[in-house]
Amino acid sequence: MANIERLVEDRGFGFARCEFEDDEFFFHVTSNFAGQRDFEAINVGDLLLCQIGSRAKEPARRCIVQWARAEDLDWGELEVPACQADLDAYRLEVLKARSLKQIHQLMEAKWYVKQWDEQAPSDLRDPLLGASWLRLISDLDTEKLGWAQLEEILESCRFDFPEMIDPASSRCSVSDLLEYFSPAQLSALGEPQKKWLSSSWASPPRVSETHISDGKPKRRLDDNDRAAILEWFILRRVNDQFDHSHLEWFEGQNAYEAIAAQRILRRNLRLPSALRDWMMTLAENTLLDQACCDELAVQDPAVAPRLFGRLSSAAEHKVRTGWKQDLSPLVAALADRPDVLDSLVHHCVLAIDLETDGENIWEVGCSGSGPTQRLHDAAVGTDFDSALADLVQRLQHTTLVVGHNILAWDWPILSARLPPDSAPLIWDTMLVQFLLDPLARSHALGGAHHAEGDAEATLALFAQQMRMLPPELTARILAGQFSDTAELFSAICPPLASAAYLVRSRPEYLIATEQNPVELVLLPDHELTAIDWVPDVSVVSANPDERLPREQWQIDIELLDRDLKEAFAQSPIAHVLLAICQRAQAEKIALRRTMLPPWLIEGLEGLSEAIDGGSFVPAIEGKVCVAPIPRASSWWSEVDGSSFRAMLPEGRFVIVDRQTVKPGQTDLEGVSRYAPLVKITEPGAELWLKRDSAAQRLDVSGSWRSFRTIRVPTATQVVKPPASALTMRPFLAVRQYPGLFPGSADQASYWTGVIEAFCAIRRDDAIPILLVASSTSSALMRILSAACAEIGLGEMCPPHRSRREHLRRAASRNFAIVDTIDRWRDWQRLAATLDVKLLPVVEALPLEEWFALADAETSDNVVNSKETRAAPVAEKNAVPEGSILETAPALVGRFLEFWLKEAGLNESIHAPMLLDARAEVSNFELLAFVEKHPLPDGPLRKEDRKRLQLAFEPLQVQREGAPSDLATMEQFLVTNWQPPGKSGGNAVSGFKPTQKEAMEAIRTRASDVMVALPTGEGKSVLFQVPSLCRGLRNRRLTLVISPLKALMQDQVARLHEQGFAESVDYVNSDRPRFELAEVLQGVLDHRIVLLYVAPERLRNAAFLDVLRRRMEADEGLEYVVFDCLSSYKMGHQSGLNIGGSGSVV
Repeated sequence: MANIERLVEDRGFGFARCEFEDDEFFFHVTSNFAGQRDFEAINVGDLLLCQIGSRAKEPARRCIVQWARAEDLDWGELEVPACQADLDAYRLEVLKARSLKQIHQLMEAKWYVKQWDEQAPSDLRDPLLGASWLRLISDLDTEKLGWAQLEEILESCRFDFPEMIDPASSRCSVSDLLEYFSPAQLSALGEPQKKWLSSSWASPPRVSETHISDGKPKRRLDDNDRAAILEWFILRRVNDQFDHSHLEWFEGQNAYEAIAAQRILRRNLRLPSALRDWMMTLAENTLLDQACCDELAVQDPAVAPRLFGRLSSAAEHKVRTGWKQDLSPLVAALADRPDVLDSLVHHCVLAIDLETDGENIWEVGCSGSGPTQRLHDAAVGTDFDSALADLVQRLQHTTLVVGHNILAWDWPILSARLPPDSAPLIWDTMLVQFLLDPLARSHALGGAHHAEGDAEATLALFAQQMRMLPPELTARILAGQFSDTAELFSAICPPLASAAYLVRSRPEYLIATEQNPVELVLLPDHELTAIDWVPDVSVVSANPDERLPREQWQIDIELLDRDLKEAFAQSPIAHVLLAICQRAQAEKIALRRTMLPPWLIEGLEGLSEAIDGGSFVPAIEGKVCVAPIPRASSWWSEVDGSSFRAMLPEGRFVIVDRQTVKPGQTDLEGVSRYAPLVKITEPGAELWLKRDSAAQRLDVSGSWRSFRTIRVPTATQVVKPPASALTMRPFLAVRQYPGLFPGSADQASYWTGVIEAFCAIRRDDAIPILLVASSTSSALMRILSAACAEIGLGEMCPPHRSRREHLRRAASRNFAIVDTIDRWRDWQRLAATLDVKLLPVVEALPLEEWFALADAETSDNVVNSKETRAAPVAEKNAVPEGSILETAPALVGRFLEFWLKEAGLNESIHAPMLLDARAEVSNFELLAFVEKHPLPDGPLRKEDRKRLQLAFEPLQVQREGAPSDLATMEQFLVTNWQPPGKSGGNAVSGFKPTQKEAMEAIRTRASDVMVALPTGEGKSVLFQVPSLCRGLRNRRLTLVISPLKALMQDQVARLHEQGFAESVDYVNSDRPRFELAEVLQGVLDHRIVLLYVAPERLRNAAFLDVLRRRMEADEGLEYVVFDCLSSYKMGHQSGLNIGGSGSVV
């Protein structure tokens, strides 16, 4: 409806303004609906019913092309409409009564066509007619809505609203389309536009929005609208192939996409791959709900593997049931999308880990088949039975159980506490990891050491291992198509073994040339591992009379294969070992026991015996061979040096013939029992004896260990060890005051000091292991273990417990371990399998052997039949501790690095700690080779010291009752103070009369005594005789304070000549550091019972500490002697404290 604004009657036209419009529309008198040809009775302000369109004369100008005055029309019983709303209400009722055919007739507007001489455009506007038409055609089905059926009607239509439902038109009213038509109907009308999905795009005005012009705000679409548009597009294209341009419709990250996907799934259509991938992306982005995922998985088995983690339990069951009948969808998914495996692993597999010592379970952790969680934690008091119930529930819904070393450890412990029908299919990731990488130093997990963290790490490792399998086998495992674990390992071992990396390149010294053929190379024991997994190289015994260590024997693979198949057919460990054996055989690799991890051998009862029974020592013939350096001197004296090469540490000398000297085996008459090292030069030989002080007290087999130094023949080509610098320098533990040396006679105090230092070195991130090197006594090892257990540092290892289990318990309880240094490599390998870090603490360095090697280079008397000059008679020379101390810096600098490699300490995660107090004497010179580690003073509690004293009772200093009668002391004088040899001196028959009176007072130790005698009357004898007569029995110390250096040196020298060289010594500032250190050792280990010191020494902190410790051990001093009292100044006595000592002379 429009109001007449102006009339130009003489020219037959006027202007009217439509309601809600700003512009005026031109109208001509000839366009009157009733055919009136003038404006008679028509006035400005009248209401017109009009139709907006265009005229042929001015096609671009919108105008009124048909009109009638409202009051001129017959409205019957209705009132003349006064506004647009009234008119629309009347017309709506009329149009509702019209059929679609009648509406189509109206849409033809033949009157308009006539105005245009049959060429009328489709630009008439009638929103109400358009809305009615939309209502009627929206009831049509998809087939009738096909554009072909409407084409003729729309061609004859002269209204513009069909354009508003044309998807290709810029005026398309998307809102109307979405309101009136379903996506399926819309798919018949045409294809939507991608821009409609944009959040910034707004729909043009709706057909029914009367009187809204293009300048008015447009309506924006919501997610439901966009979902309908996307569904429309999919239905339009679902039967066609999607090309690259169509994929931009599917971003997979919008909420409206998820709504569209849900609607498409309900239609049960056969989805092309592009749509499946799109829906999978939506699922992976958590935009599809579980019901949709279930529906998608059931409809399309091809996508079920990718959706598995988002399915309901019922849908999972259906999918798994389907896989048992047809694995192809699962195989295809694993082959096409490797990431599918991760999802399936987390939902089909249960990883279990226990923190336990085999008896008590502290933690139970799980990952997979549900959330990663700690089901049980004893530390916070969770209920173990409830945790087991949760675990059983998970086991019932899992295809496979995995764990790291689960077959040998976790599952046997856990299964004893589970219902008998809980046995699942098990995959052991540690066993499989060995299969994949047998060369690895460790197959430990490296987890967080909390059960749930280790379980999660195990699950991740399992997924990596599964990727090494072909999709078909992976699918079988995930579908649960194996009846038991043995069948599973039988299937996976061949493909995994074929993928394993076995071959190690040959060391350079084993690469033969025409000029330098390689047949036999002698290697130190620790270098033999360098040829593990090297093809065409065998380990042999160079000396037929020496037994090759059993662990170096070569495994007869065919024999072992037969034995294992007969005895262990159902064992996964046997399957893995045989697979490795067969692969090694194919690569021409000689397999030895040392190449197999201890946990593998210990994991199957009887396997160790089967391996030993299937092993042999290969012969030296027609192949490259290596052999341990022979340990027998007899072999070296007969061998042709040109027939082999040898890898030597330094120089051309090696140590051979190591053994314990049995009592009576070697003449040790005249050799000091305190000497740490004895060199015996015999005709054609050089023998070294090293004292084992602990064995001296504990073992009847002997207290000396012997060895020889051998010069390698000149004709032998020396192979240099591989250049490999130490990654970490060792630490030297440095005490505040002097410590006892390893060979100390006071072994109880020595080992108390070792344990005290060991306690001070403990750390939270590693298990300390005390490596004993100074003794081979098995009795000592038992005492040390008991001592550690007494103070809570460790526990005894019962005979039935394996070292592996002992280490596991130590790790869980934060205990320390004690063993001999030659077993360090075994502990290190076990620790690697358990993912436990060890801190090696070395009790003593082999300084004696290093000294012998250095001495051999300067000696003319070496054991070599072709290069030896025989000595006429045997010579025995005791090497004093001071000589070893003097050369220690040079010995450490020369031999330490090779020895660390030889012992395997260079491979430790933590730098080894050295406790040897002998090295502390020269700690500043050693800073080029070690790092200093100061030890705190006195970390042991008083109660712990008492416990250690009891534990080390068998090693305490042996004391005898000391005589105090004059007759015994006089006999001691007569025996030991006679003039030497043929000196012509007067024989001693007893004490002089002037001496007896003093001796009567001195011998009883009942009171302090002052003696004043003339020079030459024998004052020194008065304290020397009782202190030695008593001290050599009760081992108590007499301290002689002498202000004159020359006097004390003269007296000590004479006593040495009289046979008291071990028991008497002196301390003053003139002596070299290493000599002073040896003397202080003599004081500490009770070797010295008579000590001369200058008064100023009593102000030296180190000396006072040594003296204090000796007095504590002796419960005081035997005597304190002030010699030549007239020479003293009062100030010299100010630092002396002899409270609780014996008498003062």
